[in-house]
Formats: sequence, structure tokens, C-alpha cells
Amino acid sequence: MKDIYLNTTWEDGNIKVTIEDVIKYLDEQKIPIKQVNISSLEKILIDQDYKNKQKDRVSNANLKYPIIVTVKDGKYKSILDGNHRTYKAIQQDLKTLPVRELNLNVAPEEFKTLFS
Repeated sequence: MKDIYLNTTWEDGNIKVTIEDVIKYLDEQKIPIKQVNISSLEKILIDQDYKNKQKDRVSNANLKYPIIVTVKDGKYKSILDGNHRTYKAIQQDLKTLPVRELNLNVAPEEFKTLFS
């Protein structure tokens, strides 16, 4: 899987996390992919202006990969990876999307620091 999104990183001071780090953690923890109603994801999307500026990336988004959503205290907080895919799914009137949840209540400290 050599997709461009694998270049995604987050940094704060001496802390750096890549999307590959997150996927590796989810795999190690055996976090399953589940189908989630898109209406649960719409409220945590990046704003509409972002979508309009990213039309090509939205239209080219590959829906075969699950999105990664941060969860804290049982509630979705943000789409860590997959905003373009979520917008594309909405445009295609899909009802659900495959999702992997990164639970910030139990995640490694560097994840909590960057994503909380």
C-alpha cells in the first residue's frame, strides 16, 4: 500500500507520530473495522470550505480504506485520517463507511498528547 496518505505526520515539540504509527498500533491492538453511519461522522468533518478547496482530492479518494476516527469518553472527536473519503461518501449518498477507532482513553501517551 503506497498511497500518498502514508506521508501524514503530526508533530508537537519532540513528539512525532505518523499515520503508519497509528495503523500499526490499531493492528497490534486488533482494533476492528466497523461500519459506521455517516451521520455520526458529519459533525466532526473539516469545514465545507476545506472540501471545496480539495475537490480533486475528494473525487480521487479511495473508499476501500477505512477512515480513522479519534474517540474519547465514548464520543467521536475527530477524523484523524479520511476527511476526503468521508466527503466522497456523502456525495455518493452512502449510508455507512468503514471506520477504525483510536480510543484516546487508552492510547499511548504521544497519541493522547497530539490528538486530544
